[in-house]
Amino acid sequence: MKKLLMAMATAAVATCSVPASAGMHMYEMTVSRVIDGDTVVVEAPWLLPELGDTISIRILGIDTPEKGWRGQCQQEKDLGEIATKFAKDTLPPGTVVEVLAESLQWDKFGGRINADIFIGDANFAQMQIDRGYAREYDGGTKQSWCD
Repeated sequence: MKKLLMAMATAAVATCSVPASAGMHMYEMTVSRVIDGDTVVVEAPWLLPELGDTISIRILGIDTPEKGWRGQCQQEKDLGEIATKFAKDTLPPGTVVEVLAESLQWDKFGGRINADIFIGDANFAQMQIDRGYAREYDGGTKQSWCD
């Protein structure tokens, strides 16, 4: 079922395609809200009505610290708030971002997709890493933010 939903979402997104100058295909999407430092919600009017009109995108290739009750220590919670604030300041509701079509993949937990997000020419994941708010992440075991 997950594969079917992802295929339908990917096919629907294809109608929003904007070719990038480097031969990559980008989809313009509008940010609805920021969940945390590495997850945003975008408007998705192309989804089937039963699936809603937004979809979460987990930023591909990074891990940011958890905030609130999910944080394993106070340091992680504090860093998680900083990463989230940066994301909210950089991607306020209404911000149009470009999502790299070739990076789209269904998240291992379902209910959201993983993708690279760009603001102009800037890769949002790299922006988080450069500021020390995120670490590179390949989907395996996460390194603790409490060490």
